[in-house]
Amino acid sequence: MPVRRTAISRILLAVYLLGLFVCCFWNFRSSIDLGSRWMDIPLDKAAHFFLFMPFPLICFLAFPKVGRSRKRLSGFIAVVFIAGTLMGWAIELLQGISGYRSKDTGDLLADCLGLAVSCSIILIIGLKSIRDKKC
Repeated sequence: MPVRRTAISRILLAVYLLGLFVCCFWNFRSSIDLGSRWMDIPLDKAAHFFLFMPFPLICFLAFPKVGRSRKRLSGFIAVVFIAGTLMGWAIELLQGISGYRSKDTGDLLADCLGLAVSCSIILIIGLKSIRDKKC
């Protein structure tokens, strides 16, 4: 991947993280009903799932050299999953002390599920790509 695409991907990562924190700490009580359901799933859990799902993909695009070997890709995916989980945990702790948001372990589980789905997809596609290059 050319240097320009990598730089754009890293800017995208920074914008994504900023957007994630805005979404997690903005006071939406008056504008969005997060208490409703989507496909029988609480909307706030679906929001957490879809907010965290892009994180591994954007990280993978921002650091393209990690996909050159199985060991590096697997290690990178593990680090991204742990970093995303720690981010979700920190967000929940901070929401709990914010006074206008609540701490919810269900939200953290939805974050981790979004991360796990995305990490799995990247790992499968990345390992297939590595295998195809060696053949």
